[in-house]
Amino acid sequence: MSRLARTLAWLALGAAVATPMAVRGDAIEARWFDERARAAFSHHRYEEALSLFLEVCRVSGSQGTLYNIGVSADLSGHPDMAYAFLEDFVHAGTGDTTRSQDAERRMRALEARLALVRVESDPPGATIWVDRHELGEWGRTPRTIAVEPGVHTIELTLDGHASDRAEVTSVRGETSRVTSALAERRGTLRVTVTPSDARVVATDARGAVLELHGEAEIAVGVYRLHIEREGYRAEEQTLVVHEDAPASVVTALIAIPPRTGRLLATTRGVRATLVVDGSPVSETPTTLDLVEGSHEVGLRADGFISWSGTIDVAADRSSFVDVTLVPRR
Repeated sequence: MSRLARTLAWLALGAAVATPMAVRGDAIEARWFDERARAAFSHHRYEEALSLFLEVCRVSGSQGTLYNIGVSADLSGHPDMAYAFLEDFVHAGTGDTTRSQDAERRMRALEARLALVRVESDPPGATIWVDRHELGEWGRTPRTIAVEPGVHTIELTLDGHASDRAEVTSVRGETSRVTSALAERRGTLRVTVTPSDARVVATDARGAVLELHGEAEIAVGVYRLHIEREGYRAEEQTLVVHEDAPASVVTALIAIPPRTGRLLATTRGVRATLVVDGSPVSETPTTLDLVEGSHEVGLRADGFISWSGTIDVAADRSSFVDVTLVPRR
């Protein structure tokens, strides 16, 4: 349950409303509620304005509406709700300096009437739960939340980390603090790749990159593996690392066949031995495939002066050697 749903239930504002008309779109509905909310607010009917602004937020979820809800809740006597939505507005960082300053001024005034809890975690970004999950989440750390005075259980959850719970006693007019270092949950990943010197890179859900070698202990979660080596086709895999059982990857990269071109050699009636990169390969006339690049080519025949030269072979193309050998005197 979201904070908005929890607030609607708390204020008993969950009366039936017409089913949204998908053909018109949410923008028209939001504007319809917004116009009536502003009219009610201008006539100092703040409770009515609050319920209507909540409908605007439900339909469109705009950040600016958070401020309108906070002010309406403040003026209609719902301080904890006012603080929550004003803090949401400030936390969103809309760039509206005038409203942000007013929101912060109202929050400072509300603090004397509320029991507040400042919740922080390392790493930040943990989801805050108060007492029971059924009540919905209370935002992400770091966060200051308004609660009823008394004893509360604060639970923090964050993907890839062990959850943490703390008990806090909140007092009206004071700010209690909950600070937690969330332990990272770790598991084992074993990578066996052929060839063994291939590079293995793991990227987690947050985009963090880790280079792996053999067996490693890493944070639990979903990873995208990229395995590469020059001369081989790169491979990608997705796997999940769990805390209770090792995850394994066994793969053999497929070698990329070398790109080749064709060499055609003739010696104009003389039968000669074709030598490529120091090795005799065939007799002319001949046709053979060679790996692209530069090659040292030679021709030799009994009674004739040997010939040699460098040939550049291009992939998927033909190169030619047409030599007239000179007889020895």
